[in-house]
Amino acid sequence: LEYAEQILQLERQAGVAVRLSEKGAAEIKIGAMESFTATHLPQMLGALRESCPKLQPRVTAATTAELVRSVLDHHIDCAFVGGPVEHKDLITLDVFQQELVLVQPRNLEPSDNLVLFREGCTYRNKALQWSRDYQSNRYGLSELGTLEGILGCVAQGLGLTLMPRNVVELSIYRDSLKFESLPDEIAIVPTQFIQHRSTPRLKVIEGLFDS
Repeated sequence: LEYAEQILQLERQAGVAVRLSEKGAAEIKIGAMESFTATHLPQMLGALRESCPKLQPRVTAATTAELVRSVLDHHIDCAFVGGPVEHKDLITLDVFQQELVLVQPRNLEPSDNLVLFREGCTYRNKALQWSRDYQSNRYGLSELGTLEGILGCVAQGLGLTLMPRNVVELSIYRDSLKFESLPDEIAIVPTQFIQHRSTPRLKVIEGLFDS
């Protein structure tokens, strides 16, 4: 079984290496958190299109935990995740830092409820840490699958959430929301670029971070 698993892993690695090493690689599979997909990925894909017109990105949005597994299993080539992520088989680069803020409805009294992404989301973990360390776990929990779904429910008084400041500022619900700063140990979350250590370095993606 161990040898069979090694063979399958090598087959996946070889497929990625061949696809990415051909001249003007035809396809690259990129994963990203939904917050990154909504706020930063479109601009990055535009810059990627300019520098490599023949490159065809394929995008997957998921939680950080799901994206890490997908990179480790060679299902995607790279991902943008909420850090810090540490794994011996991953190359990890800091891209920028996000500031999480506490988001509440502007004109309503919120329920004692946290409105969060599903298990595996870095921001969810931060919200649960805030609830435990600063609020004695007095909040219930609701799970939703999209940024705007979460912010829309908060705007209607369903509860509170923790979300990157720039996501709230760009939301269609921004006029119905208010937010406040959090302690640094909760608020500061690095966004990181990850790829598998066994595959060719994705210089075409890494080069975009300096621009």
